[in-house]
Amino acid sequence: MRPQHRHGQHFLVDRNLMQKLVDSAEISSDDVILEIGPGTGSLTNMLADRAAHVVSVEIDPRIAEVARRHLDHHDNLTLLVADALKGKNSLNPEVLEMFLEKHRQTAGQALLVANLPYNAASPIVADLLIDVPQVRTLCFTVQKEVADRMTAVPRTADYGPLTVIIQALARAKRVAKVPAKAFWPPPDVESAILKIEIDPARKAAVGDIHHLAAVTHRLFLHRRKTLWQNLKLTYNEQADWLKDRMDIDWRRRPEELSIEDWVNLAKALPRASA
Repeated sequence: MRPQHRHGQHFLVDRNLMQKLVDSAEISSDDVILEIGPGTGSLTNMLADRAAHVVSVEIDPRIAEVARRHLDHHDNLTLLVADALKGKNSLNPEVLEMFLEKHRQTAGQALLVANLPYNAASPIVADLLIDVPQVRTLCFTVQKEVADRMTAVPRTADYGPLTVIIQALARAKRVAKVPAKAFWPPPDVESAILKIEIDPARKAAVGDIHHLAAVTHRLFLHRRKTLWQNLKLTYNEQADWLKDRMDIDWRRRPEELSIEDWVNLAKALPRASA
């Protein structure tokens, strides 16, 4: 039995880095943890030793059975055999319902702490930030290139919609580099441990998070085009009217706008038709 590439399975086997991941989350005994991609359960075991409850989600029934045997001494663990995502971009509602139900039973925080599957990390993080306000802290391993996008600055190739959503709502920092040899099987790329903490003031300033996400997605759709060109593609006959009423240099490209610029732009733009 080996990890399957189609599931993005690369199991974290370096115990020191597991410890760093767990420590960075600052878990209390009242907290509830969502873990996606537990593998054989080594990290899960460490999480269950600290938290009130762990909801762990494994897509591979073979691996889940191995984890279950390793973890059956924990009575504060729910191991779900399921895909954490429904489709490409939204969390499985059954997974989310179980996680939030366990959170309602405690007085602590709801956290994501996980060695995320490579092929699902971005939508999992984005969906938790946008649609699950109970989650205030996310600590996870992710491919270095995805970590670069999440922590990017304007005027760089990595700066994009994912960057804007994360940094408009939260503080994101790189906790540690994770070499390929820390995983089994070793991936072809390096990884990183990231910590994302929701900033209530930033979140309040954003207002309608879904609208911000839609605006950044649409106006980054053709990132080599100017904002004006993307505006015309999105708003059609409304574009000229919107251009004239807003004080912005539409000749700029999407990656040139700061996070504050994006927040202000989203507030000024109406919802576009689908």
